[in-house]
Amino acid sequence: MTHLAQFIVLVFTLVVSLQVVIAQTLHQIQNIRAGSDPIGVDPLKILSLPVREGAQLNKWTIEKTEGSNRYFLHIQNAPPNVGVAGNGVVTASLDDKRVWEIVRDGQKNAFTIQLATGLWPGQYWTAGNGPTDTVTLRVSDFPTEDQLWMITPVVN
Repeated sequence: MTHLAQFIVLVFTLVVSLQVVIAQTLHQIQNIRAGSDPIGVDPLKILSLPVREGAQLNKWTIEKTEGSNRYFLHIQNAPPNVGVAGNGVVTASLDDKRVWEIVRDGQKNAFTIQLATGLWPGQYWTAGNGPTDTVTLRVSDFPTEDQLWMITPVVN
């Protein structure tokens, strides 16, 4: 095997390994406003719960899917077919999952989370005004501060 072929195999292996590590890492998602709590849901008694700030279950798996910057979002300790649709946590079949585009805003050192599929793509996750407000979806020409999120890995 030539050195170039070995290098290509090594790079491919590293990329695949990195994607696996990202998929297995839990994250917290928090609005960039000072004093904002991580977002999540309360214990899953029913499966159509709103996503809100200050909720008890607030660790997420971010699963890469087809397309640039496109991901599924799953809440920790939920069954595998439970994900985020709209601004609620719901059960979903594999073809019914909502895909989110997560894009880094370099100027603000934060991310936007924008609906990439469904009936109304292009809507941003938007934080409420209080510590326990629900996260809603809103269209915006340019993301505002309440639509910018910190996504940080959580050590188990």
